[in-house]
Amino acid sequence: MSIDGVEEGPPPPLPAPHHRVHFGEDGVMPASMGRPEYPTPVGSYTVLSKERSVIMDSSSVGIPVDDPDGYRLSVDYAVRITSRGLYVHSAPWALPALGLENVSHGCISLSREDAEWYYNAVDIGDPVIVQE
Repeated sequence: MSIDGVEEGPPPPLPAPHHRVHFGEDGVMPASMGRPEYPTPVGSYTVLSKERSVIMDSSSVGIPVDDPDGYRLSVDYAVRITSRGLYVHSAPWALPALGLENVSHGCISLSREDAEWYYNAVDIGDPVIVQE
């Protein structure tokens, strides 16, 4: 997608090892994806839903909430790309890692501002590609 929202060619990739979310050549956002023990799965996805605010619970990825790695928290600008619970979303706690290191439990984490832009720019049914 170009900055003005006009579709251009094939869907843009989200290259995991480079920690960048690409929206065509003009738009790059620093991101953090799944850390080694919870990698973001590579593949082609479709935007399934968009939620302005959602409660995320680690039990959806097999981690009990009371586990040291567990969590239950409210997340803003959540764009769901799998039925299992993989999202592109705002992650203010991950700001120091964005663009530098993968620290999530598999989701694609963005700054609040970038997540808000993405949330408003994509539509249900839009393609999302995560690649190495």
